[in-house]
Amino acid sequence: MGKISLNDKILIESLRIEKKSSKRLLSEFPSKRWSRSGVNSLLRKIDATGSSIRKVGSGQPKSARTAANIAKVYVFIVIIMVFGIYFRR
Repeated sequence: MGKISLNDKILIESLRIEKKSSKRLLSEFPSKRWSRSGVNSLLRKIDATGSSIRKVGSGQPKSARTAANIAKVYVFIVIIMVFGIYFRR
């Protein structure tokens, strides 16, 4: 089962305007090896939002690379290098 690429998503979005179903899309592009559930999920997203592109800001926020966390890691590395110890929690 192949992953649906960005170009394929745009293609499916343009074909969805013509009201093509997932079954029809899979029969027209058998070499793509898309899964039916993946195409159905993408079609639901297109129907709900009008676009196949991910919304900006959706997903997990990247909170691990804050200045405070970088400073904590730096201090921890210095302690390990100076004292040669490793604390396990």
